[in-house]
Amino acid sequence: MSFSKYLSLAALAALIVSFAPALAPPANAQSSNNVRACQSGNAEGCFYAGAEIAPNNKQSAMPYFMRACDLGVPDGCFYVGRWQLYGEGNIRQDRSAALDNFERACSVGHYEGCEFGYDVAILPQFGFRDIGRALDMMEEGCEAGNIPACKDGAAIAYDGRAGEHPGHVDFSRAGPMAELVCADEYDRLYCQMAEAIYGNPESPSFDAERGIYYNQLNCNNGVAASCGNVGYIYMMLEEYELASQAYLRACRGGQANHCEYGQYLSNWVRTQAAELAAYNAQQQQRNSTINSLISAGRYADAVNRAVHEYRSTDLASRAVLAANNAGAMSTLNTQDLYVLAYWFPSGQVSSFVNSQLSARGTGLEGTFGGDTNAPGAAAARYEQQYGSRAPSYSTNSGPTPSSSPVMSSAQAAQQTRDRYRAAWCQGSNQNRNVC
Repeated sequence: MSFSKYLSLAALAALIVSFAPALAPPANAQSSNNVRACQSGNAEGCFYAGAEIAPNNKQSAMPYFMRACDLGVPDGCFYVGRWQLYGEGNIRQDRSAALDNFERACSVGHYEGCEFGYDVAILPQFGFRDIGRALDMMEEGCEAGNIPACKDGAAIAYDGRAGEHPGHVDFSRAGPMAELVCADEYDRLYCQMAEAIYGNPESPSFDAERGIYYNQLNCNNGVAASCGNVGYIYMMLEEYELASQAYLRACRGGQANHCEYGQYLSNWVRTQAAELAAYNAQQQQRNSTINSLISAGRYADAVNRAVHEYRSTDLASRAVLAANNAGAMSTLNTQDLYVLAYWFPSGQVSSFVNSQLSARGTGLEGTFGGDTNAPGAAAARYEQQYGSRAPSYSTNSGPTPSSSPVMSSAQAAQQTRDRYRAAWCQGSNQNRNVC
């Protein structure tokens, strides 16, 4: 039997119990059938039997309602608890027993069971003032799917319900309840509560993955301050374009303190993008030129262009390897070979260049030791032979960013950055800048 069907039974029971004087008892045969069904372990039979007996004798109905509760119908516990709370009919008032029964009903998500249990445990007129028990009850009801219980429990565990109960603040308990409220239907108060619990690096429950999620969720729902937090996270992740977008979004939402930096960052990103585009275009043109020379069999020209104009070890290496594969090392300029010996002190290119210099018998191989590529020898050979220092080279690592906006260690601890990065680099984000 579904819980929703029990709710309809509860509505019927409420009518029977509340308006008992206006109703005649049901037929004895039907009542007997429900009693027998209850005795055989039928929860619905127990509930109906109690509902039929209650108008005339709540004391006699109570065992049937409690049996229904034992069999999984929380309404049975709730009604008995309400009778006990106020001493209705021939039931003796027993607030402690009432609270126990409300707690039982709440533990399986019964809405009114949680509501009554919370009030009885907290409100002074009932004599308990047991905030800890109320929180336990709300937490249990929340886990069973009672969203109002989640709200009450989260409010206590987050800030002691605005400071009323400071001894019960516990983010580890508030977080899951706030998350369930937020997931049920976007509720700004509780979604921001989840953001504060998980997204603040100083929170004892800081969780980078959840922090990113709730900051972004709230930003997308118009919380400008959360957009500012998103910008801060992206800065730590070195995702500068995303950071600029988040800061400017916060600015448009009324967070004026983010406007100037958001615009600066946006301008910086555009400048870097333009420099990178120009660099990539240049590299593409250089690659095309070297490839064309190699294809035309002009290996000496390819090496010379790579060495003296482009000063690129990558392109020079490609040209030398192509020349060697084509058996054209003898066509390379001796001056270029000296530069290559300086650039490549070891490895495959070094071996080919060293062999070619030795084969030419330049008269300088032995001057600085038997190994033509000994440390310092190549540069010294070049300078002695040509009267000037060998050309320097550059790696193809791209343009160097100017005025990088990376935060200082005072602004963001390395440990926090690492945790955000680990969360950011999961799943589809593995190709992002810092992953």
